[in-house]
Amino acid sequence: MSEVKVNKLSPRSGTTVTIGDNGDTINIVGTLQNNGSELTGDISSVVAGTGLSGGGTSGDVTLNVDLISKQGGTDFSSSLLVGTSGTGTLSGANRNTGVGTQVFGALTSGDNNTALGYLALVSNTSAANNTAVGCCALATTTTGARNTAVGSSALEKNAAACNTAMGFAALQNTTSGYHNTGIGVFSAVTNTTGHDNTSLGLCSLHANTSGDHNVAIGNFALDSNTTANNNTAVGFEALCANTTGTESVAVGRCSLAAQTTGCRNTAVGANAMVTNTTGFENSALGRQSLNSNTTGDCNVALGYNSLFSNTTANDNTAVGTNSLFANTTGNLNTAVGKDALKLNVDGYNNTAVGYTALQDNTSGDCNTAFGLGALENNTTANDNTAVGVSSLGNNTTGADNVALGYRALLAHTTGIRNVAVGYEAGCNATTGADNVLIGKGAGGGSSPLNVTTQSGRVVLGNNDVSDAYIKVDWTITSDKRDKMNIKSIPHGLDFVDKLKPVKFNFRKSREIDAPHGKSKYGFLAQDILELEGNDSVIINNENEESLKMTNSHLVPVLVNAIKELKAEIDELKKK
Repeated sequence: MSEVKVNKLSPRSGTTVTIGDNGDTINIVGTLQNNGSELTGDISSVVAGTGLSGGGTSGDVTLNVDLISKQGGTDFSSSLLVGTSGTGTLSGANRNTGVGTQVFGALTSGDNNTALGYLALVSNTSAANNTAVGCCALATTTTGARNTAVGSSALEKNAAACNTAMGFAALQNTTSGYHNTGIGVFSAVTNTTGHDNTSLGLCSLHANTSGDHNVAIGNFALDSNTTANNNTAVGFEALCANTTGTESVAVGRCSLAAQTTGCRNTAVGANAMVTNTTGFENSALGRQSLNSNTTGDCNVALGYNSLFSNTTANDNTAVGTNSLFANTTGNLNTAVGKDALKLNVDGYNNTAVGYTALQDNTSGDCNTAFGLGALENNTTANDNTAVGVSSLGNNTTGADNVALGYRALLAHTTGIRNVAVGYEAGCNATTGADNVLIGKGAGGGSSPLNVTTQSGRVVLGNNDVSDAYIKVDWTITSDKRDKMNIKSIPHGLDFVDKLKPVKFNFRKSREIDAPHGKSKYGFLAQDILELEGNDSVIINNENEESLKMTNSHLVPVLVNAIKELKAEIDELKKK
């Protein structure tokens, strides 16, 4: 081989100049130019393995000798592979696209795969329809098909089929688990054999290993779940502490966040059942509903702050904002309506339906309230029943009462064993006991007796009643064993002789000079009261503004009168 030095070469226009021969090395000292300008055109026929470097102040080009670009060829239909010499041969594989070092390193017959990134699908041999984008994405998959992995180490250890992972290390350790979807950094990162799981969010289903059929949407949703199945968590940290609890549903920020082994719970709303740990079969719908529940079971809370303070109590139902808000350990309560049983703490077996029904009840048991404000102020009293708006609304500690009707027993506070049925029946009664008041306004100011603090009174109807009907007469107790202070009646014939029977009509009211009802026979209470004196029995003057008469008390007087008259007749016969 000879060495030739040329200082200047000036060929004619159109002349081809060949320098060197095969195997020669050509060194050009200086700048290769085209008439003082940059050299243009293509560089062709570069021999593989020899390398090529270009120089200059700009536009530097380096062609690595390791670079392999394959397109077309035998058993390489519709495929493209760009990588290093470690890249697979694509022997017998069709419609594959690979870009990156060692992509498709073991591919033999798998079709329709796409790999982009270092070691992406490096172990794949015959699996088809996989997509791997990212360093080590689907790196160990050999025969598993129809997987999609986007992100560094996504589905890195996968050997199964039909998984989808998007995000750094998403579903990284899944081996034989199938039909999983993991989207987000570390989403379901420790899952190995769990199948049919869906996780979306940073660290969602992070610790899951073999749990199946779980859905986690939101950062840290179901973060600690390991082997539990059939859970659904939607929201930041929803069910984030759950480990083995199954079949729970949490929708909302931090809903069921503390649950570990509790099962079959449903929580919908921010912080719904946020502290529940092992309680089971609870349902909470509304922000902070069942917020403090830890181990309570079988509770239902529907509404903002419903059953907010419940901890260990069971079998409660709360529907409405703040319903059963303060309940902690009270069981078997039902509250429907805003603020119903709001302050109940440990009272049990109460039922409240209506806005503020049994609102102030704390420890009262076995109460039933239906209607707005029914038993609203009840605190510790037991066994009351109130049906109607504001019925027994002011009752505090009175027990065993029944109020049925709008504002029935409204003013009642501490009385016991009272019954009021009807619109505003007994509405003025406060502390009496054992009263029975039936009818519109019965026992009120517009009825025969205004019951306030009295006890043992029965009032039927109001002053608008004109006639009373019953098919049989009253049968009353008259057993001698039930009576005491038995004495002879001081009145007789002289008393009867002074009676003034009258025919009359009742007034519609004292303010209206108009008759009410049919004409009647009877007496004037004032006349009889004058005859009785201070020891009145026939006339009830308890309320001097409304004198009343008990007709049956007149019968013994009439009997005495007859006996006295008979005695006089007998004396006359003797003469």
